[in-house]
Parts: sequence; structure tokens; C-alpha cells
Amino acid sequence: ETRLHAEAAIGCVRNGVRRVWHDADVEVFGSFATGLCLRHSDVDLAVVGAPFPSSTVSLSVAQTSASLIRELARVLRTYYWCESITVIDTASMPVLKCFCRPADSGSSVEFSLLPPVAIDITIGGMRNTQTGHQTAYPKSRIGKARNKHTGGAAREYVLQRIWDLPALSPLVLLLKSYLHHKGLSDVYSGGLGSYSLTLLLAFYLERVPIPCELLLDGMPVDPPLSPTASSPLSCTSEFSEDSDSGNSSSSCGSTLDHGLDTRGGFLVRRAANVVDRVLAAWRSSGSSFLGTLLLGFLQTFGFELDLSTAKIVLKSADAPGGAFPRDSSTRHMALWIDDPLRPGVNVGAGSYGMCHVQAAFREMVHILTNQQVFLMSSQNNGRIYGDMPEIGLLQNLGRLFEIDDY
Repeated sequence: ETRLHAEAAIGCVRNGVRRVWHDADVEVFGSFATGLCLRHSDVDLAVVGAPFPSSTVSLSVAQTSASLIRELARVLRTYYWCESITVIDTASMPVLKCFCRPADSGSSVEFSLLPPVAIDITIGGMRNTQTGHQTAYPKSRIGKARNKHTGGAAREYVLQRIWDLPALSPLVLLLKSYLHHKGLSDVYSGGLGSYSLTLLLAFYLERVPIPCELLLDGMPVDPPLSPTASSPLSCTSEFSEDSDSGNSSSSCGSTLDHGLDTRGGFLVRRAANVVDRVLAAWRSSGSSFLGTLLLGFLQTFGFELDLSTAKIVLKSADAPGGAFPRDSSTRHMALWIDDPLRPGVNVGAGSYGMCHVQAAFREMVHILTNQQVFLMSSQNNGRIYGDMPEIGLLQNLGRLFEIDDY
């Protein structure tokens, strides 16, 4: 139901974008495209193929994106399905935040009875086209942009990590819900965003081997992640040094014309399939080791690491990663997570309230180690933790924790 509602909202935005720029499209990224979304999660969309006006040649990537975002907002706010729009055009990656209430589609789901879908729209870059259309952004400027859009690449990275680290998806889902209900999940207010949380958990899990016998008899050997020549994933959709801005042809073929069923729907269903299979493997294993991993993560990032001085670097093919001391020039940042896709770029720069996140981690340790009822009956500011019923694996923490053995 939630997925169909969100897909309908994506279709509304796609139609609105094409009204502004006929050759443009939207691409799904973020938690909705990695299967790590909850009922309250925003849908992240990147506009690809928007024409860069010649008048913006002298502007930065962020300034040009802000101009395009404002132009798009003027049109989208005229649609009946758009309940509200907020433009944040001063961020390093300008964003248009809107609430979309799509009309009922004749399916069994009555969208009018559901809350509006929160959608974040950013400018994702120039899609290669078969027309040879020239972008106003010189390739040299795009390659140097440290705030270039990497949503699609991050989506693929996270999906691969979900498969490589089987404990990642259930722990992300649990902690996302916890931080949301503590008011600490929004980067724009200094909280810890979904991507940063995922990277912190991946960093921890890389260093904690999971005994194979605990888990994965039910999981296939190879993840279904590699895009094929005919897959919608074979499109270039980010500002990329590998894409020639104007002379190369798109590998998307006609998939752009078929809407969400061939592109956005493929991404969403693929991600849901990956996460569902990982969660099912945990359920069938009957192991409480997942709880031990959760406590270990909370101890590490709630008590042990001084995140105001540490630089978190994940493992790569070339380096083992680790928590390294930062130099004095970056000590003003509350959190530094090195972007695995752009080494040297801080993914956690917006999380200026990280001290409050760490306090919430410490509070969670106290709750769990005192064996208090946490999920199904707990409330925070009058709000029940309503996300948890959709994560059957985590409905009863008592099954997952062997507190006495920790």
C-alpha cells in the first residue's frame, strides 16, 4: 500500500517535471530505492536531463541547481496533488521539499485515505541523450564540483553493502525509526541522516565478523544487483567525469518513455526484494546475535569513539579504513564520515547535532540492558513507534537479545 502510494506520487512529479523540461526525467535514489525506508521516510528524487541555461555558465553547480529548483517549484505548486512546497536553495545541494497527494488510481488502494507523500527533489545532472544536446556545464567544472550529485551511485553502493553485510538492513531500519521518533533523523536540523547512519553501521559491521552458520542458508550466493545492457540502471544520470556531456548516446533506449513501471518501479522493487530476502534469512536463523551487534554499535558510537575528533573511513579495495584523528582545520565539524564514493568529502557535515544523537544511543543502551519494554508499547512525545510492525524481525527485542551473555 505504502509503496503503491509513493510510486503514484513519483509519477505525479515526473509528469510535472516533463511539463517544465520535456526531455527531463526523475530518478529514484535514497532509502526508497534501497529498501531502507519506513512509513515516514521521504522519497528522494533527482531530476536528470534538465537543460542548463546559458545564463548560468558563470555560476557554481549549487547556484545553477538552485535556479532550476526555483523554476520547477513555480510549476509544481500549480498542480492539485501538490499540497505544499518548500524550497531550500541555500544548501550545498539545493532541494525542493513537497507533499504530494496523488489521486486514486482505480486500484484497491484508496490514496485519499493515506497521508501525503513527502518528496525531496534535487537536480541530479545532465542525462546523455541521442540528440547530441550540449550542456551549458563544461566538463572540467563538473568534474571539480565537490557537491556533485551521486544519488544513483550511492544507491548501488548501499544495495551492495546490504548484501555484503547481512546485519546492515535490519539495524538501519531499527535505528532510523528510533532516531526519527527522537527528532534526530533530519540532517537539515543537525540530525543523523539515513545515508550517514548506514555508513556508520557499515563501518562497525565491517569489523565484526558474523559466523556464517548463524544466517544465510536461505540466501542465494550472488545478489541480483548488476545492471545489464537493457536495464534502466545502465543510464548515466549523475554529474560524472565518465560521461561526455553532449556527444555520447544514452544506453537507456526507450525506457524513459515507459514511466515508473520500467525505471522507478524496477529500482524500488529490486531494493525491496534484496532487503526482504536478507530479513527473511535472519528470521529463519532464529539467532539473537543481531541484538549483540546492535549493542556493540551503540557502545562504540555512544560511548567509545570521540566523533568530534575522529575521521570515519570505510574499507575499500585499496585501504582497510579506520577511525583516524582529524587535523585542526576540521575540528569544528561534529561528525566526519569520509564518502566512499568521493574520498575526502564529508558525508556527515550537516550533522551538527551529533552530540544529541550519541546521547540517544546511550539512552538506548540503558533501555536495552535494563530489559525495558522498548518498541511496541513505548511512546515518545505521544507518538507510538508505529514503524516497527512492518519489520517483523524486530517486533520483539526480547527474542533478539541475550542480555546476560553480552
